[in-house]
Amino acid sequence: MTKLTPLAPPRDCIGCPTRRSGACAELPPRTQARLGALARSRNYPRNHRFWREDSPPAFYAVVTRGFVRIQRHSPDGRRQIVGIAHPGELIGAGIESRAGYALEAATPVALCRFDRGAFERLARTLPDLRKLVTRQVLRQLHEIRSMSWMLARLSREERLRLCLNDMRDLMPWQPQPDGSGILTVEWSRADIADLLGTTPESICRVLRQLEKRGLLGLLDPYHIRIDDMAALTEGLPVGPGIALLRPAETGSPPCASSLRSADQPGSEQRLDGDQCPRSLRAPRSQREREAPDGR
Repeated sequence: MTKLTPLAPPRDCIGCPTRRSGACAELPPRTQARLGALARSRNYPRNHRFWREDSPPAFYAVVTRGFVRIQRHSPDGRRQIVGIAHPGELIGAGIESRAGYALEAATPVALCRFDRGAFERLARTLPDLRKLVTRQVLRQLHEIRSMSWMLARLSREERLRLCLNDMRDLMPWQPQPDGSGILTVEWSRADIADLLGTTPESICRVLRQLEKRGLLGLLDPYHIRIDDMAALTEGLPVGPGIALLRPAETGSPPCASSLRSADQPGSEQRLDGDQCPRSLRAPRSQREREAPDGR
C-alpha cells in the first residue's frame, strides 16, 4: 500500500490567524494544503466593492481580517444589509451565475482569494471541500432565518441590545477592573442601522436612552463602556442558535442536522445532491464510485 506523503501548508497559510478556526479548520491537512496552493492574499480598504447585485461573483475567498457586508438595494436606492461575513468565513458559496446581492468591505479587509474556476475544479475532486461549501451555505441560511425573526419580532431597542451583545465576541473587548468592559465598535452607525432595519439617527437616540438608564456609557463614537452585559441583555433571547452576529465556527450549523455524518454510508452522495451547488458537483460516475455499495 502506497504511503501518502503529508503536504506542507503554503507559506501564506502558516501564520494565518484563521487557519485553525472557521472554514479552513474544517478541512483535513491534505485538503488545506491543496486549497492553499490556489490562495492569493489581498488587502482592501473600507467600502471596497467586490461585486454588484447584477454581476456574477469572480472568486471564492476566506475572510482573514475585517468584516464584509452582504447587502441589497431597493429600486429607490435604500440599502438593507442582509449579513456580515466574519474572519474565517467563506464567501462566494452557493452562487451559480448572478450574485443577487452586493458585497462590500465594511472595514479594512484581508481576503484569502481563490480563482472561481480553479476552486470549483478542485471541489469536484475533493469531497471534503464540497461538504465545506454545503455547510457554509447552510450556516448562511440559518443566519438569514435568525435575521428575519429579529426584524419581525424585536423592537428597535431590543435589536440594538442584542447586536451589542454579539459584538463583544466579534470586536475588541477590554475588560475593566470594576467588572465592566469597553467595546471598540468597528462598524459605522450607518452599517449598524442598515443591518438592524432602522436609521443612524435612531441608533444614536437609542444609545443615548440606554446611557441615561445606566446600561452603558458612550466614550466616543467608536468606544462604548458596558457596565453589566447581563443587565443589558435582560429579557432578550440570548443563547446558542439565537445570536445574530457570531464568529465563524467549526462543525455543522443547526440546520445541517438533516445531513448524514461523514461516517454514515452514502454521505458523499447526499452532499453531492441538490444541496450542493451544481458547479461543485462531481461527475455522476465519480459520485457512484465514492458512494459505498453503489448507493
